[in-house]
Amino acid sequence: MGKKLTLFINEDLIVKAKRYAAARKRSLSDVVEQYLRSLTQAQATKDEITEKVSALKGAIRTSSRPDYKKALAEQIRKKHG
Repeated sequence: MGKKLTLFINEDLIVKAKRYAAARKRSLSDVVEQYLRSLTQAQATKDEITEKVSALKGAIRTSSRPDYKKALAEQIRKKHG
């Protein structure tokens, strides 16, 4: 169930936002709610990925650091002769 929220926003922005919502046959409240939802979901996804990546840190051990420039040059040489 929704709850009322009072915001103080520039009048010109309100007019533009109402036009935007009307053009899409949506209420301004719906547009704001969807925007806030997208912000919170994006942050949750970012946090989730960060935790997964952090868990992998140090999982692969190598004796030396790979030379990426050398590997790239070798692949380009193989591909283009």
